[in-house]
Amino acid sequence: MAGTADGKAVYWKNGVEVDLAPTGVALAITVSGSDIYVGGYIVDGQNIEATYWKNGQQFQLENGGISHVFGIALNGTDVYCVGDLYGPQGNGQDSVTYWVNGIRMHYSPNSYGQATSILFAGSEMYVGGQVWDLKKRQ
Repeated sequence: MAGTADGKAVYWKNGVEVDLAPTGVALAITVSGSDIYVGGYIVDGQNIEATYWKNGQQFQLENGGISHVFGIALNGTDVYCVGDLYGPQGNGQDSVTYWVNGIRMHYSPNSYGQATSILFAGSEMYVGGQVWDLKKRQ
């Protein structure tokens, strides 16, 4: 199970809490063999930055702004994280985003939304989430 405890990003293994970051939230977890992958975000001042951890080692996906990892999956040795990226600064657009081995890919750069889950069935990638069109709301 992954989550937060006392403002820290953590996961629990066999009931034992494992700290990942002093300020942040863990939102997704997957295991491959003895390797534990956790996705979430860290809080750095005013910034919320998409991050994942492999066996406790932190990999920060974004620097500055607001971004989250809501889901994490493996495809072979590749690490896929899905979430969102809010911005750029002043833009106010929350776009569906995914990262492959730390490299950002906008899944839906012209739409507002979030990717919240990911899984692989063979070579096929499935992503769940939501996309909304603010123009229809106006």
